[in-house]
Amino acid sequence: MELIGRNFEMEKIERYIRHEHHCLIYGIKGIGKTRLLKEIRKKYFHRTLLIQTPITPRELLSDISNFLRIEHKRSRREQMEKILSELRKRREKLIFLIDDFDEITTETRKILNKILSIVILIATSEKDVRLNFREKIELVPLKWHESKQMAMRLLGNETRAQVINLIATKSEGIPGVIFQLCKDYKIASELGELKSRRDLHMLMNEQKPCVWKRINIIPLPALVFLSYLFLVGRYLLYGIGRFEDAFLIAIFGYATMAVARLLWIERNIDE
Repeated sequence: MELIGRNFEMEKIERYIRHEHHCLIYGIKGIGKTRLLKEIRKKYFHRTLLIQTPITPRELLSDISNFLRIEHKRSRREQMEKILSELRKRREKLIFLIDDFDEITTETRKILNKILSIVILIATSEKDVRLNFREKIELVPLKWHESKQMAMRLLGNETRAQVINLIATKSEGIPGVIFQLCKDYKIASELGELKSRRDLHMLMNEQKPCVWKRINIIPLPALVFLSYLFLVGRYLLYGIGRFEDAFLIAIFGYATMAVARLLWIERNIDE
């Protein structure tokens, strides 16, 4: 099935590839990130390497070596030097396609950092990440007419307009949800379970609502720290009557700093 509602994004990605810019495609699950990667691979098949995650550094080097058709060296350092040498010889830069980039480990990212200057990286992620991505594209839900068009392509033009409109509404423009609703409708129709309009609505209501954009009003580490400041302020205003109260403030403060530190480390790893 042809790509629906993503022509603008595809044109931007093709322009980034021409200018040799790294690009991150991010958005919620089911928004169509993997589908875009498949379209890119189809168009640039001769120079694209699709990397499946999770992947270890050794597996990454092995996949690159197999694509370049070079022999495997015993040590990782020798293998890396051979790969860098071969990549520099190419007339056109190799395009790395990485789905679910947020699952890449820190060690694997270090390998990627060494070759980013001589390849083009197109990656997908459910959240915004930082790794020398000059360009970023956030995928948003399809428009109403695009959702209807996709449902009609999946179910056929002979499908009742009521069904198409209901799927477009319940899916909230998320391509993955549209695909699942159409699949559920086909199965229920074949089994004869849709005998009335009520049955159709019950089938569609089984799909959980999807929040396509998360808004973080305040970071979690800051929230933990503010709660500690609130506790300290409370005791400064009303006083500390017992030793146990002062001990509680000290313990809570230490725990707050420890939790904030762990959250900060985890954030840096993700980035």
